[in-house]
Amino acid sequence: MAETLNEKYKALVTDNTGSINSMYDASKASNLAGLESAYNQNLSDATAQKEQIDKQYNTAANDLAVQYERNRMNNNLQAAGNGLNVGTGSQMALAQAGQYQRDFGNLRGQQAAAQTEQDRQINNLKMQYQSQVQQAIADNDLARATALTQEANRQLDQLTKAYQMQYNEEQDALDRQRQAEMDAYNREQDALDRQWREQQTQYEQQANAASLLASMGDFSGYASLFGLGNDQTSQLQAKWIAENPESAYANGMISAGQYRSMMESSLLSALRSGKISSKDYAAAIAALPAVSTGSASGSGSTGTSWYDLARNSYYDTYGANGSDKYSLDDYLKVVHEHPEMLNTGKTTTGKTTTTNTSTTSSKKPNLPGLNSIFG
Repeated sequence: MAETLNEKYKALVTDNTGSINSMYDASKASNLAGLESAYNQNLSDATAQKEQIDKQYNTAANDLAVQYERNRMNNNLQAAGNGLNVGTGSQMALAQAGQYQRDFGNLRGQQAAAQTEQDRQINNLKMQYQSQVQQAIADNDLARATALTQEANRQLDQLTKAYQMQYNEEQDALDRQRQAEMDAYNREQDALDRQWREQQTQYEQQANAASLLASMGDFSGYASLFGLGNDQTSQLQAKWIAENPESAYANGMISAGQYRSMMESSLLSALRSGKISSKDYAAAIAALPAVSTGSASGSGSTGTSWYDLARNSYYDTYGANGSDKYSLDDYLKVVHEHPEMLNTGKTTTGKTTTTNTSTTSSKKPNLPGLNSIFG
C-alpha cells in the first residue's frame, strides 16, 4: 500500500498481520487440541462404560444361570422327596426352564438396550466434538477477521498520516521552490521596471528636449526621436516659420524681406477682416524692418515703402480729405492685391513715367487703372 512513500515514511507504517495470524493459529491449535483431548477422554470413558455393561450383564447372566441350575436341582430333590412322578417333575422343570429363558431374554434385552444407549452417547460425543471443533474454528476465524480488520484500519490510519506528512513535506518544498521562483521573477520584473522607467525617463527627456527645440523651430530632435527624414523636418520647419515669423526672423531663419512679406500678408488679412484699423495697420507696417521697394517682397533699392507710396497716391488722387466713397483701407487692399501698380505711374496728363517718390514734384505718383477699379 505504501509503494509511493519514501523510505522515511514507510518506516512509520507497521504491519502486524503476520503476528496476528500466528497468534490466532496458535489459539486455534490450542483450542482444537483441548477439544480433542476432552473428546478422547469422554470417548474413553464412554467406551469403558460400554465394556462395563457387557461385564455387568454377563455377570448377571451367569448369576441367572447359576440360580436357575440351583433352583432346578432343588426342585428335583424336592420332587423326589415328595414322591412326585416323573411327569410332574418334568412339568416343574419345564416351567423353571421357561422362566429362565424369559429372565435371560429380558437380561439380554436390557444389555442390548444399555449398549445401544451407550453407543448413542458415544455418537453424541463425536457429534458434539465435531460441532465444538467447527464452532472453535468459526470463533477463531471471526476473532482473526476482527483483529485483521482492526489491524488493516490501524495500518490505513498510519498510512494516511504518513502520506499526509510526506505530502506536507513535499508541499513545503514546492512552496519554497515557488517562492524562490516568485522572488526571482519579482527581481527580474523589478529590474525590467527599472530599465523601463529609465528608458521612459530618457525618452521623456529626449521628447522634452525635442519639444523645446521644436518650439524654437529646430526639429532635429524629432528627427532623431521619430526617425523623420529631411523632407518631413523641412515641412515641419516651414509650418513653424509660417506660424511664428517673428521668432523665425529673430533666430535668423528667414531674411528681413521674407519676414516683412509674411507680416504684410498677415496684417493685410487682419485689415481685410476688420480685426485692425488702417491706423494700426500703418503702425505695424512702419515697425517692420525696412527693405528695398523694387518689388512686392521688398527687393530692390531701399526707399519709401509701398504703403507710403499707396497712401500718398490715395491722397494725391482724392485730395487731403480722401474719398467719400472709398476709404484708405479699401484703397490699400486694392494696392496690395495689385502691387504692379507701384512700378508704373501716370502723370495727371496721362503720360506714362517712372514712379516718383517725391511729394513736392508736380508729377505726383498715381496708380494706373485705379479709377476703373474704384469706379
